[in-house]
Amino acid sequence: ICNSNVGNCSKKKAIEVSAIKNGERPSPVPNDIMFEYQRIMDSTMDAITQKLHVLRKKIKSRLRS
Repeated sequence: ICNSNVGNCSKKKAIEVSAIKNGERPSPVPNDIMFEYQRIMDSTMDAITQKLHVLRKKIKSRLRS
């Protein structure tokens, strides 16, 4: 499962490519684990984005006053 706006796709590909270059096979992660990981990452990123948005608003209002 790839989420392009988080950018894990390219990172994962790069890791796989470097592993192949080093003569190692990338270890396949079971789909359900990968899906769960992605789900947690997505919700974490959303939460962080929302918190930053709120902080930015607070900072702006403090600077104005």
